[in-house]
Amino acid sequence: TNYKVIGRSRADVITDNIRKFNIGNVVSCQVSPAKRLVSDPVAGEMKYADLPNCEDVVLVIHAKAYESDEEIIVDGGYTIKAGYGINLSGPDYSLTGYITHIERG
Repeated sequence: TNYKVIGRSRADVITDNIRKFNIGNVVSCQVSPAKRLVSDPVAGEMKYADLPNCEDVVLVIHAKAYESDEEIIVDGGYTIKAGYGINLSGPDYSLTGYITHIERG
């Protein structure tokens, strides 16, 4: 199966799909076949199974942000926290997923 790499340009500006807040710029993108954790009753264990016609996409985004004791707000006014669901738009694509981690620096 061929997977189309999206968001591969550092020039890609990422915005929030719903409120159109600026989130930041794509630094890197990794696309792989999507997998889901499923129960295998025969083996009595959990296994990863491929999800047909789906992809897992990991975007690394660079953003200017302001930090308080309670939250981190990116330059466009969007509050981010690890675990938050997020709907993103790029120049010719959109994604729905979660913020898995935040690195400061």
